[in-house]
Amino acid sequence: MKEWIEKYSVEYDSRKAAFEYIIKMLKVVFNYLLIDVVTEYTKLMNRWFESQHWYFDDNKMSFEEL
Repeated sequence: MKEWIEKYSVEYDSRKAAFEYIIKMLKVVFNYLLIDVVTEYTKLMNRWFESQHWYFDDNKMSFEEL
């Protein structure tokens, strides 16, 4: 896990863009934020970190680093 943290780069993490896009499109379709989806994707974004590294900002509709 330590190797991942040392080599990790936000710039090259395609999950961030993909998850944000899915969340945005679901909000367009359902006209509200699906909390279960945001929670699951946030868990996936933080999977390889020892402590929480990401949170989802509802106002910006994007994942932000802590």
